[in-house]
Amino acid sequence: MLEIVLGGRQNTRSWISLGKMGDPLVSVSTPSILSWDEFRSFWISWKGGVVQVGHGKHPNNESLILQWAGQFHGQVQH
Repeated sequence: MLEIVLGGRQNTRSWISLGKMGDPLVSVSTPSILSWDEFRSFWISWKGGVVQVGHGKHPNNESLILQWAGQFHGQVQH
């Protein structure tokens, strides 16, 4: 299982980890990525073994937040 966290560590970091509460495979600083005052859209893409996470309604390189390419033999579930 892959876990995607947005706004972890008191809304300061986002990451992708292997397993629930696992060590981050990739982690980035994302201060105030989540808001109590407004709705924000995010997208997740999994294609060819590459997992991407971004903001907005549609996947594109300009809105990319996280990307991880690695070996994972699980199934995509929501």
